[in-house]
Amino acid sequence: KQWYQRRVRGQWSQNTKEALALPTEITMFLLFVCLIGFAAAQDPFTCGQCNSDEREVRTGCRVFCYISTDNINMTKADLQKMFDSLKTTEGVVESEAFLEAWKRESQMCDGESEAAFEWFATRDAFSDPTVIEQVDIDAVWFSLNPLGFPAVTKSDYLVPWAVLYDTIFDPTCESGF
Repeated sequence: KQWYQRRVRGQWSQNTKEALALPTEITMFLLFVCLIGFAAAQDPFTCGQCNSDEREVRTGCRVFCYISTDNINMTKADLQKMFDSLKTTEGVVESEAFLEAWKRESQMCDGESEAAFEWFATRDAFSDPTVIEQVDIDAVWFSLNPLGFPAVTKSDYLVPWAVLYDTIFDPTCESGF
C-alpha cells in the first residue's frame, strides 16, 4: 500500500528509482553480450567443405550451397534461380528433374529425395502435388524466411533445414556421407 501511495503521489526516493533501474541495466548488458556473441559467431559450415561429422549438417550444407549463389546467404532470387533451372516449358518442376538434382547435390537416398520432392510440391495446399509450382516455391521461401528478411544466413537456414531433414530422413540410408 505504501508503494502505491508513493507512486501515485510521486514520492519516490532516489534508492527506489535506482533499485528499479537496475534490472533495465542488467537487461541491456545481457542484450549487449548476446549481440557480441552473435557477431562473433562463425559460420556453421563452409561451402565446398561440407564434411561435418553430423549428416544433417553435411546434407544441409550441400543443399544450401547448391541454392545460394554467393555461398554466404540464400535469397529468394537464389531459390527462384534453382526452380527456374529445373522447370519445364509449362513452368513447373517435375519429379524426375528435381530428384536427379536433389540426389546429385544433397547425396541423399532415393526415398529421402522423393520425400523432399513431396515436401516441396505440397508447400501450397492448393497446388498440384505431383509437380512443384511457383506458389510452392513462394511457400518454401516463407518456410525458410518467415520474418521476411532479404536473405537467410547459414545459421538461420539450419533451423528450417532441421525440420525438413527430420521429415525426410531415412535412418537406413547410407549415402550423404
